[in-house]
Amino acid sequence: MKRFDLVVAREFESNGEKKTQWQNCGVVFEKDGKMFGELRLIPTNWNGRFQLFEPKAKEQTQPQPVQPTTTQVQNIYGSDLPF
Repeated sequence: MKRFDLVVAREFESNGEKKTQWQNCGVVFEKDGKMFGELRLIPTNWNGRFQLFEPKAKEQTQPQPVQPTTTQVQNIYGSDLPF
């Protein structure tokens, strides 16, 4: 089964330059040569055209929290820690 993002193009102007923003409106699946989909929202100011794109791969790694060093803790609380 193949998956596609169902998107609508919205053109706008920023600093005198025309740009395009892609709004995700649903999902479409292809299985056994047939396509079916789910419309999750209907965009306003819409010309009736959708486009299908293969979804972008999501990043698998999550950022890890940074532990403060002893020097950073001393700078915050002073040189004499109460514990």
